[in-house]
Amino acid sequence: MRVISLESAGYASNAYLIANDEARELAVVDPSVDPSAAASLLGDGYCLKYVLLTHGHFDHILFVDEWRALGAKVCIHARDAEFLGDPAKSLYLQFFARDTRHLPPDILLHDGDKLTLGTEEITILSTPGHTGGSVCYLFGDSMISGDTLFRGSFGRTDLYGSSDDEMRQSLKKLSAIQTNYTVYPGHGATTTLEREKKYGYLHE
Repeated sequence: MRVISLESAGYASNAYLIANDEARELAVVDPSVDPSAAASLLGDGYCLKYVLLTHGHFDHILFVDEWRALGAKVCIHARDAEFLGDPAKSLYLQFFARDTRHLPPDILLHDGDKLTLGTEEITILSTPGHTGGSVCYLFGDSMISGDTLFRGSFGRTDLYGSSDDEMRQSLKKLSAIQTNYTVYPGHGATTTLEREKKYGYLHE
């Protein structure tokens, strides 16, 4: 499966498409852009199956309902499900004084769950810390890490549901992974697990 980066509509947040070209199925991850960003693929007969959220903050869920309207199932970890309908927890109120609420998720995720695009699997890895329900998505040699792991950094832990201790445990969990995944973070440039073990905050 291939990863397609989508240019953010703002807030420097990264959105991605996961495409299974053989099955012509797509998942969008952290939709900070509207569906027109994928118009060429959707117009070429690809089916949008999932909206995958790495966590519930506003800058990663901005257009979740617009993508859902295309027939996709919205997926988020059970611990962050409440963020979609709570503008205080999603930070819409804090940053914009906006009472923005989204519909509830269709699928609640847990550590170790698997979703499929065609015959390919996407594994959910629970990595709480930035929020209680933060996850990474693993498939092939790729990891989409949301705001858990960045190039040379990691997500802040001073917001609702954040935990320094859980973040330390999640980084330790990532450091134990032997596969050198290409890491597609929620903000900033792509990296690899090997690089972050050598230069970043993943200490084996």
